[in-house]
Amino acid sequence: MLRSWRDRVRIVLSPDRLAMIRLRRGGGRPSVTQTYQVAVDPADEGGGWASAMTALMAVLTTDAWRAADATVVLSNRFVRYQLISWSDSLDNDVEREAFVRHHFAETYGDVVDRWALRWSDDAAGVSRVACAVDRALLARLTEGAQSAGLRLRSIQPYLMSTLNYWRADIGKRSLWFLLAEPKHLCVSRIRLGRWEGLRCYTLDEDWPTELPHILQREWLLADDAAQRDQTPLYVYAPEQPALLPLLGKDDAWSIHPLAVPFLPGLSADDAAYAMALSVS
Repeated sequence: MLRSWRDRVRIVLSPDRLAMIRLRRGGGRPSVTQTYQVAVDPADEGGGWASAMTALMAVLTTDAWRAADATVVLSNRFVRYQLISWSDSLDNDVEREAFVRHHFAETYGDVVDRWALRWSDDAAGVSRVACAVDRALLARLTEGAQSAGLRLRSIQPYLMSTLNYWRADIGKRSLWFLLAEPKHLCVSRIRLGRWEGLRCYTLDEDWPTELPHILQREWLLADDAAQRDQTPLYVYAPEQPALLPLLGKDDAWSIHPLAVPFLPGLSADDAAYAMALSVS
């Protein structure tokens, strides 16, 4: 089968920003041929995403972003996550979705009826990560891609895109994974490749100073007798450079910073596009 040489477009949708890159493929490493970002007003009535979608629809009317394969990365602020103790008695996807929807409804109520649900495909007998995204947002993304002649290959929550990106490094290891974006934090706990904990925080502007206390609380809540220095803490925080010095003050953690290599056409100063690069 001949390999497709279509360009790739990566779209990052956040409550306060739209960011895009276009990648040109050739015989070697892809290069960035086009970039775009704009601040948007997060105070809208569309679940926080209406302003970003309006900005995206306007950009997609220009020729610079047409005729390519597109991947969308959604800010974790647009996604609800739950770690669900799975039932192996579920026979089909209808039963599985009803099971997941019931768990979300217990926390969020009837609003879950407006959400599309997905869940991880893990081995029998282990907990699975489920996520929920507004159906209207997914419909608008599909509409926008079609109007621009883009083939929408995938829509990925930021947490899942980063974990998939480093899957080969994580493997079946035991670790903590911290993913930070402005005003938002996800803390995951994985043992031997299986999910054991997941919690997300929406915080204020000064939240980086709260990070050591958050991690201390998460560790105390974990049903884990192991010492923290026996389990590495992987940190991906491309837009929060102040986090690593704060974490470095607590020598109880074994800190492993993560970074995505920047492609030709971008530099290390373009941290705003890091979300678009952390896609496998």
